[in-house]
Amino acid sequence: MTYVKRLQEAARAAIPALKKMGVDDKYTAFKSTLDIPTRFYPPSQSDSKFQAEQALGDWAENSVKAAINRAKVGVRAVHYGDNSKAFAEDEGFREAYIAGVTRTFAEGKRSDLLLLRDDVVAPDDCTALGDAETKRIVKDSIGGLEVRSSRLSVQIYKDYQQRRLEDGHKPTSLEPNITVKVEDLFKVYVWNVRNKKPQAYVQVFFDEVHGLSFLDILEYIGTAKLRVEKHKRSDKTTIMVPISQGKLIGKVTQPKFHVVHNITQNGRHDIFAKPEGGKIEIDADAVRKLLE
Repeated sequence: MTYVKRLQEAARAAIPALKKMGVDDKYTAFKSTLDIPTRFYPPSQSDSKFQAEQALGDWAENSVKAAINRAKVGVRAVHYGDNSKAFAEDEGFREAYIAGVTRTFAEGKRSDLLLLRDDVVAPDDCTALGDAETKRIVKDSIGGLEVRSSRLSVQIYKDYQQRRLEDGHKPTSLEPNITVKVEDLFKVYVWNVRNKKPQAYVQVFFDEVHGLSFLDILEYIGTAKLRVEKHKRSDKTTIMVPISQGKLIGKVTQPKFHVVHNITQNGRHDIFAKPEGGKIEIDADAVRKLLE
């Protein structure tokens, strides 16, 4: 059975579980094309929490990329997904936001990184290439890696929840999770089907890195008792997939943090901690197997 066929079957099996969660029908439209929205809703501000999350995500993505490329096992990673650093208050943000949403609905959600064989000619950053060149590189790629960041240390979390269990408590989970946004599922699916290439999620904690293929995520959604978290302000839903469903693919040396103090045009002071340094060691062969 082809990869696309397996993906289609997993998506069909996941739909009843998503509907049971009360997920809007637009998020269960697993098909090869999407209708581009006619109305757009760019965020009006990028507060310090958003900026802190973006900084942590950038650190995780750059560290995973560097780790794969240091491994020198016949594969390398290049930037691929949207890496705009513009904030909502910046000039041109609205236009860039609309262009990004339009591209996502036209071609599916690009992963943060593309994994390539060493013999594929491509720049280190493919985010701004034209359509023809991008399609060539994707066609020759092994697949995509969606990098997610977490503020947890796996072993500390596990030890803490185990102690609580032994003390008679009932922890929601005994292990951390790979986080999957419900609103991204159908967009990632489109990219996989259109390009006939796999994607995998890579979750970076402060001590370990875990990975799980998108196909396995869909199969998990269709067969497991799901635990979800709903963001109070945005009402967006995240599915929590236990890391034991995936593979341990790397170890992390924690970064240090320095304070960033930004002042917006309207006088708001945004202050947050930005990670710097640290190091990730990745089993690149294990990463490649996530995409098989």
